[in-house]
Amino acid sequence: TLEDLADFDFTVRWIPGNTNVIADALSRVNESDANSGESVSSDMQVDPIGSQLTE
Repeated sequence: TLEDLADFDFTVRWIPGNTNVIADALSRVNESDANSGESVSSDMQVDPIGSQLTE
């Protein structure tokens, strides 16, 4: 809420969308992050201890 934000010292500035690359990057899911669950799962199958955890 606005009351919670009142405790902080900050300035709000409007930045045009095409130059606001930080917000754009934060709002998008990294492709490697989207597939990381599959990667971890396949890696665990190869690992002797990991394969026991997935059984």
